[in-house]
Amino acid sequence: MKTKTTYILLIIAILIGGYIYFIDKTIPTSDERESAGKKVFGFMKADDITNIEINAPNASQLTLVGAAAPSTPTTIAIICTKTPGKSTEGGEWLMTQPVNTKADKSVLDNVASQLANLEKRDTIKEAGNLATYGLAQPTITISFKTQANSYIVKLGRAAPLNIGVYAAVEGDKNIYVVPQSFADSINKPVADFRHKRIFDTSSYDMASLKFVYPNQAIELQKAGDQWWIIHPVADSADQNKIRDVLTQMGTLSVSTFVADNETDLAAYGLDKPALKLVVPDPKDPKKTETLLVGREQEKDKLLAAKEGTQTIFTIEKKSYDALAIPLNDLRNKKAFELVANNINRIEIKSNQATVLSLDKNNSDKKWQFVYPTMTTTGSAPADVDSFIDKLNNSQIEQFTADTVTDLAPFALGEPFSGMEIILGLASVAKEDRTLLGVAKGLPYVYLKKPDSPRVVALSNSLYEYLKQGSILFRRKSLMDVNSDKVKKISIAIGQNTSIYEQTAPQNWTMTAPEQKPMDHASELNTLMLEFCHLSASEFMADLNFSPDLAAYGLDKPDAIVTLAWSDKDKELSGKTIHIGKKTDEHYYARFADDVIVFKVASGLVDAVHKITEVKPVEPPAPPK
Repeated sequence: MKTKTTYILLIIAILIGGYIYFIDKTIPTSDERESAGKKVFGFMKADDITNIEINAPNASQLTLVGAAAPSTPTTIAIICTKTPGKSTEGGEWLMTQPVNTKADKSVLDNVASQLANLEKRDTIKEAGNLATYGLAQPTITISFKTQANSYIVKLGRAAPLNIGVYAAVEGDKNIYVVPQSFADSINKPVADFRHKRIFDTSSYDMASLKFVYPNQAIELQKAGDQWWIIHPVADSADQNKIRDVLTQMGTLSVSTFVADNETDLAAYGLDKPALKLVVPDPKDPKKTETLLVGREQEKDKLLAAKEGTQTIFTIEKKSYDALAIPLNDLRNKKAFELVANNINRIEIKSNQATVLSLDKNNSDKKWQFVYPTMTTTGSAPADVDSFIDKLNNSQIEQFTADTVTDLAPFALGEPFSGMEIILGLASVAKEDRTLLGVAKGLPYVYLKKPDSPRVVALSNSLYEYLKQGSILFRRKSLMDVNSDKVKKISIAIGQNTSIYEQTAPQNWTMTAPEQKPMDHASELNTLMLEFCHLSASEFMADLNFSPDLAAYGLDKPDAIVTLAWSDKDKELSGKTIHIGKKTDEHYYARFADDVIVFKVASGLVDAVHKITEVKPVEPPAPPK
């Protein structure tokens, strides 16, 4: 029994608490009451207003043509009705007079807000004679409705000291002074209250577009996050260009309204429009929004209309120019779109012969030269990411032909004498192959993928870049040999060859042209250290592309230096360096088994010549 009584008392307490809470929430606070007392309409909220009618001088500034054209100027009332809202943004506003059309939601929401919050700057009680305040024949009349009531506000002449304008509310004996800004906000032409945004579909929701010109139609389709051209060619689109187009479409608006209830599109050049822009409804592709753009109406303005409506308006020419982009300008101009981590092999061929080949080790993910074979410090390729970035930054300059059967005019026919780039793709276990045809005398090269029928043109700078061959990946540190392991240095100048052997660290003996101990071994030690840690001052050429050794004096080297060394009791290893002619403060040089020409400091070569001039120490004379 006690338990039952306890439950009943608990329920009663909850009900009383809820009632008190509800009453407390509905009773205005002192601040809310004070704020409402400063307003003409007290506790009214903007969302409560469902209908607004404005009679104002500027409202008659509307050009009507056709059946709606008045024979004489008349005062036109603007009537707008709010539809029920389905979101936190509230309902839409529809204009029912002087034309049936959508109203500008932001403008009407602002008018409703100003009405609900209309400030009383002064109050004249029991005013009496309305003519004194310009209210017997008001300049502006606003009628509006809420769900519960209807209101009429009349605005008269300006109050003294520019504090506002006189206002009267029908049914209220008082006269109020309200802000002049309120009168200004509603004393506008009809056009200012009309909806001006052309496309109702949000640009973020658009999934396909169709641009129809008199001589061509371009269709775009979105797949995932990417846009594609599906007609008249199948190609990836320039994503940045498409974003610009969508942004322009999202903000595209009416510049001026020209005519309503117009059925003769030919009079405005809209029966054969310069552009027909079709936007399918993303929720129902059978429904579309279509913009027709015709001839120029006035400077920098073009006539336009929405298909299926009878309203003629203008848009800014600059807006049209931002939309009417030629097909090739909408196409993706990236010649390569590579992901560095997905590439495990790089090969470059010239005249069908491999001039460079790199592989990425599967275990440690490090790159290594396959060709040319590297046995020096530079065997670990440098700047592979820079190479891939260079390809990715290559831009198509011309879409030369979308379908090609005869490749000869593009230097891509058989026998192929251009350049081929082969990239191994780890993710799909296949190769990406690109052919470059060298067009003599032209500032670009032709590019073709073997699996694509199209040919495009790129700047010749890419070909010149690739002609550097393995230089692109070489490190300037060419040798790193432990000087204590060096066994022999051979220096050949002209017909003379001098050979020096290191019998102990930093102790040398000349073995050719005669065998004798060396004096001035310090110079030879310095020279040996220079060669053991040889660095290139600058790379000059890959002989695969520039085979003219004579240009560098390397067809008849000035000197040939060979270092031989042992490593962990292995067979003797060595490197032979050819030194060519002098240029500035450097000499051209190359390794005998390599294809790269580079520069070395002139001081190193001068030391080579000096060493060969050092005479061996004469043995002491026998005692007499």
